[in-house]
Amino acid sequence: MSLSDSDLELLENHLDGELSVADEEALRDRMNIEPELGAMLETLRSERDARRMAFVSMEPDDATVERFNGYASREIQRLDRESFWKRTSKTLRFISAAAACLVIGFSVGRIMNSGVLNPKPGERAGGINDPNVVEVVLTDDNGHEIGVQRFPSRERANEFINDVDQWHQKARIQQQQMNDPNVIRTSAPEEQF
Repeated sequence: MSLSDSDLELLENHLDGELSVADEEALRDRMNIEPELGAMLETLRSERDARRMAFVSMEPDDATVERFNGYASREIQRLDRESFWKRTSKTLRFISAAAACLVIGFSVGRIMNSGVLNPKPGERAGGINDPNVVEVVLTDDNGHEIGVQRFPSRERANEFINDVDQWHQKARIQQQQMNDPNVIRTSAPEEQF
């Protein structure tokens, strides 16, 4: 005769100590009548003891627990140090970037005010007057100054002025040709290799 699920549950409850006194007496009476029920109770008890022993053997001893706690403590301290330095380095990067911007801004301001980048006409870079330096002021079509070119001699300045005049003449001719309705534009033929 095989046991039903309700009988197995009844035996499990008996082993757990969850049966009432009346149910315990009824179970003892049934085990006296049905020997299979008693044999199953012993089988369940031995399986439960085997599981308990397996779980007990899996529990670590005190030395293992101490080693684990020491390792976990060191790892937590390492992570705390890493996160501290990450936060600190982020703050330091921000501060150093701001300081670099301030240094660059002050440096550019000092250079601009010193006249090195934009000396007054007749002055060389650094503010030293040199009578041999010739300056040519460049202007746009409206007469606004767009730059100053300095030359070591008057001859070099005259060459530059002639080159600029030739370039302007060529540009005007090209502009007139572009605006002339009688001129037919063609694309340049490609060279064959």
